[in-house]
Amino acid sequence: MSAKPVPVWVLSSKDETEASKRQAAFAREQCRSVLEAFTHCQSGRLLTTGWVCKEQKNDMMDCMLYYMQPRFRDQFVDQVIEEKKALKEAAKQVSTA
Repeated sequence: MSAKPVPVWVLSSKDETEASKRQAAFAREQCRSVLEAFTHCQSGRLLTTGWVCKEQKNDMMDCMLYYMQPRFRDQFVDQVIEEKKALKEAAKQVSTA
């Protein structure tokens, strides 16, 4: 009795991590200007960063939280699934050749 193959659309923890990394990179790219503003504000500060850069920090957090929403995650999960499908198809063609 052989086990049923796992469907391609079932993501492993490695695949989930990859989708999360891609989403975070996308969010950083979309929020580049507010990230740079916060980085510039906190440059040279230690203790006063929390007070002086509060507005920039809030803008950065709002932007990152917006792009880290589940509705954006779907596109990265779809990318990982498509890559898995392509790899599976390539392996299938190699094994039949």
